[in-house]
Amino acid sequence: MNELVPQIGDERIDTLPVVRAALDDINMDAVTQHVALATENDRYDGRVTTPVPFLREMRCVVDVDGRPTPTLAGLLVFGYRPQAFLEHTDIALAHFAGTRPDLVTETLHFRRYGGTLTQQIDEVERYLWSNTRRSISTDNGPQREERPAYPRKALRELTANAVTHRDYNLPGARTQISMFNDRIEWRSPGGLPAGITEENILFSGSRARNPTIAQLLYQSGYIEAFGMGLPTVISLLKQSDLPPLGMRDTGASFVVTVRGPEAPNVLTLTPARRTLLELARRQRSITLEQAMQASSERARRTVQADLKYLVENHFLRVVGQSRDRRYIIAEEAEY
Repeated sequence: MNELVPQIGDERIDTLPVVRAALDDINMDAVTQHVALATENDRYDGRVTTPVPFLREMRCVVDVDGRPTPTLAGLLVFGYRPQAFLEHTDIALAHFAGTRPDLVTETLHFRRYGGTLTQQIDEVERYLWSNTRRSISTDNGPQREERPAYPRKALRELTANAVTHRDYNLPGARTQISMFNDRIEWRSPGGLPAGITEENILFSGSRARNPTIAQLLYQSGYIEAFGMGLPTVISLLKQSDLPPLGMRDTGASFVVTVRGPEAPNVLTLTPARRTLLELARRQRSITLEQAMQASSERARRTVQADLKYLVENHFLRVVGQSRDRRYIIAEEAEY
């Protein structure tokens, strides 16, 4: 992967050549099937029907010193063994029994999912869905109805979104998915692109960090119209009466959180606790004394209890000890 770094000039890494790879590392049968399916589904105009010209048109193959060379997008979507050249481009999935990453108790599942991006999306979605908790409902009559904790389409959409928009120019940083008993978190390396923030991400239109990867996954039906992924998930969660989608840009990564039906969320917080959470978000951190000032008519013990609740339910995180103790927004908190 290091050979890509010196060539970056426009923040678009997905069409840069991987010089150790060759045309033989591309699965031409997969390319042929991709073109046929995309044309049949009106996601490609069908101007090119043979593999190598299509790869060139999509900038999945470029010439380096006169030699046809696969690009990052070409290997990740059509390569036989992408991680043989790009080791960090897989997904690390961990399934924890509780609500926190716990290295003392054995994890229920930990695996790195490699292969092409479509293979990663399929396998991760399959695991998340098969391990999604179900309840039985009779709300719609005497017929018992199974109700999953999360919509399956949301699991697929967020997994596809994570691998599509992550920063691949960070050797050693891979996409991480953590499944807890009350939520699932998707962590994409690189944070949000310049100009996009947590506040404007739903209104910023289509601005793919990896436009060729996004185009190929659109052609294959793994993502829909550009810019529609997160709004689609938000609608799915609302239809399922689930807490709002959590989004947080840490700078090093972009974290998206889906919470289950019984998980505490901002909408269920008391007004006093919501005030403390908003204060921490605005100021980046708060102390007990600042929390007291924001809650002037409430007893110290009550404010301490509110802060404790926000920490125990993963809205805030404690940093420092004793007099230096401060409360900051937890990475998994949603707004």
